[in-house]
Amino acid sequence: TPLSTFIHESLLKAWNIYLAIGGMPEVVQRYLDPQNQSSLDALAEARKVQLQLLTGYQADFSKHSGTVNAGHLLNVFEAVPRQLNQDYDEEVKKFAFSGVIPRQKGFDKIKGPLTWLTKARLVIKTYITHKADHPLRSYIQENKFKLYFLDIGLLQAALEIPMNKIITNDIGSYKGFIAENFVACELFSNTGSHLYAWSESRSEVEFLVIRKDEIVPIEVKSSKKFSRAKSLDSFIERYHPDHAYKLSPKNRGLNEKRKIESLPIYLAGKILEN
Repeated sequence: TPLSTFIHESLLKAWNIYLAIGGMPEVVQRYLDPQNQSSLDALAEARKVQLQLLTGYQADFSKHSGTVNAGHLLNVFEAVPRQLNQDYDEEVKKFAFSGVIPRQKGFDKIKGPLTWLTKARLVIKTYITHKADHPLRSYIQENKFKLYFLDIGLLQAALEIPMNKIITNDIGSYKGFIAENFVACELFSNTGSHLYAWSESRSEVEFLVIRKDEIVPIEVKSSKKFSRAKSLDSFIERYHPDHAYKLSPKNRGLNEKRKIESLPIYLAGKILEN
């Protein structure tokens, strides 16, 4: 059942604010500080804390990296938002190793820093599986994955995207990777582990989640205006899941024939609760 238009549009506005603020407690607290004179002041104060947190993480690399090269940690950490920023369309590409660490090439050179960052929960790793059967881990390659940032607000700060552009939904063709990173954060908060994407025969679905014993596909769209989800259709034809989800700014809906439930993107975190 669709939500009322008023409620749906109100939640979309709140979601845009969340994209700018994120979920880091210090940032949220500063944004909600009653001493802020206006909403613009609140956003500006929140951005200050975001930048302080990013600086703090980078400073901590040298203190807590152990045997891992702190400089390489910084290289990989900074490469995640930079590579996401290069994805202009609706799809986040697999993480590229070239140029991440100066004069170093290949997965083996970033494996140590990447393992450290994922264990520290500073980046979210999404393996790309070429088959959607159990166990999914059997159909991945260790060196083929996507990386997302730990917090959607910190991602925007790292890319210096102006707060007012975010909350007015005025960031053009870059919205795709922001929507995907938001969903990755929501799913990761439910699982606490790496995620999966699906790629097979030129069809790709952004996320697969395991709910009870079912492999559930999730497609993500950042705009209300999009064509038919051909990759999701392809997944359904191949694997006949009982449930499939399409997340976008559109209201709730159901295609009974194809068993695709459309959900507002702000409900991404509820999928694993069903």
